[in-house]
Amino acid sequence: VLNDPASAISPDKPSAWRASTEIGGSPTASESNPGLKVVINEVLTNSAPPAVDVIELINMGSAVVDLSHWFLTDDPNTPHKFVIPTGTSIEPNEYVLISEDNDADPANNGALPAEFFGKAFALSSNGDEVYLFSANADGSLTGYSQGFSFRAADEGVSFGRQVDSQGHIEYPAQSTPSLGAANAGPLVNALVISEIFYHSNKSLADIADAGEFLEITNNGSGKQDLSGWEIAGIGYSFPGGTSLAAAQSLVISKVGAEAFQQLYPEVGGVTVLGPYSGKLSNNGERISLRRPGQPYTEDGVEKTPMIDVDSVRYNDAAPWPEVADGLGKSLERISLTTYADELANWRASAADNG
Repeated sequence: VLNDPASAISPDKPSAWRASTEIGGSPTASESNPGLKVVINEVLTNSAPPAVDVIELINMGSAVVDLSHWFLTDDPNTPHKFVIPTGTSIEPNEYVLISEDNDADPANNGALPAEFFGKAFALSSNGDEVYLFSANADGSLTGYSQGFSFRAADEGVSFGRQVDSQGHIEYPAQSTPSLGAANAGPLVNALVISEIFYHSNKSLADIADAGEFLEITNNGSGKQDLSGWEIAGIGYSFPGGTSLAAAQSLVISKVGAEAFQQLYPEVGGVTVLGPYSGKLSNNGERISLRRPGQPYTEDGVEKTPMIDVDSVRYNDAAPWPEVADGLGKSLERISLTTYADELANWRASAADNG
């Protein structure tokens, strides 16, 4: 059902919709409890002992909600994992914190008291999901659910609910954990995506999208080694030995440095990398700058999680700038020190070709 029929959010956006609060919906009738607005607000998934992982709920509605017998899970296809204890309720605009453990020792989680979710599941620091389901005392689901997936996190970094200027909901890494209080706001790192030219009108030989590129800027005070970093969405991995000095930018070109200079002979004094195997979608997509996290072993295989450093989902549809959609302009970030995944932080370039 629509979250808010009066909202300006387009109904083709996922954030405009939620699961009904009743099994089977409520055809030709209003929901019996349309004000049920308990959501997961913040999660700590990579705690540093003696701290433990935590799931924070907030009641965004106007009435007290009894959470007795509701479920938390790390798999939306298997809701019946952790049962929220009888007698747990949440006041309007208040928080409930549910911890994984009581001593930061997973080895003894089989004997945990009922108020800790660690006996039922664990949140992976390498990326996972977390969902809340409403239910009756007999364990039957009553239709309401809410949750999200998250990527790998640095130790001590939480993920928190963020609503942008268009009403879209994301769960970015937070600048600092604030469990039991209002979210601190998104973490903004030194290296950021600063320009996106996703629909160039320049072509080269048989490559129609040859002119597209991304710009990365180091807004920090020190040189950054980019070895092993990647840009998800275009299939690009930075070569070993690549670095970016403070207050400098580099360009990742669809066709690589030599062809880029043919297309943009006026551009000089900037490092150009590429090519990349994918493309920037002309219809909009999510682009993420990622760096390697702490390696771990799973089933005898060593793996390296990738942590989002900066991420934005751009779009070609209004209210995003229409002149960036094949009319010669790029998307430029307005502020390098504020959240990337926010339409209000992007504008069309003043000059053609970025």
